[in-house]
Amino acid sequence: MPLTENHSESSGYYVKHEERLLASLDKTLQLMQVALVKEFGESIAEAVKHQIREEFISLIPEIPREKGQRARMFNGFLIITAHCLSAYKVLTRHGKEPRDIWALCDEALRMNLEAMPVWKRGATSFFWNSLFVRILKRRGKRGIKEELCGFDLEYVPGNDGDFDVGINYTRCGNIDFLKEHGGEALAPFICLSDMALSDAFGWGLVRTQTLADGCSHCDFRFKIGSSTRITSKTPEVQEFIDSLES
Repeated sequence: MPLTENHSESSGYYVKHEERLLASLDKTLQLMQVALVKEFGESIAEAVKHQIREEFISLIPEIPREKGQRARMFNGFLIITAHCLSAYKVLTRHGKEPRDIWALCDEALRMNLEAMPVWKRGATSFFWNSLFVRILKRRGKRGIKEELCGFDLEYVPGNDGDFDVGINYTRCGNIDFLKEHGGEALAPFICLSDMALSDAFGWGLVRTQTLADGCSHCDFRFKIGSSTRITSKTPEVQEFIDSLES
């Protein structure tokens, strides 16, 4: 069973690394700049960026974190979620709907991934395509279940004809974090961050349902190197997916 930090330890870690977290957020906000100026005008856009930054600062002590190498990916997911939640909380006050807010976050995430140095993207892809995949396949054959960073995982045996690795998420730390901090309406959209990540790293993610859609679990299936194919049972989210693919 992994060792989970208590809240005070997790809070202390991120507060200690606040400067690095804010640098990451500032990069995201810079990528949102053009869209924000187009929507609000230059002066209001600057005020909105400042407000998002202040929201994120208030969230930093609340971001869940777990120790260990294996938890790094999930910790990263939660930081992305905190970025988007900060934008959501501010932009809803400016009358924006969850779909419009997610469109802004999705664009910034994809631009961030595209700007990633070739060596770093290659290293991430290699990690996923080699050792990590073999480990996950073994876990699937053994039917292992585990908890990491508030995510409950069930590993599913791969089917080489359909998918290499399968994981069912029966609890999602992203959703819990959003619900706890007033971002429940964003939850079905935040799941689409997996679409951008799969596109960038060649995961070949296939997913037909999520907990945020009201389903019993998220059915992650990975066919490494294949096209990403995600659908949603939430109509507004499916419409957004369709708009990306049109």
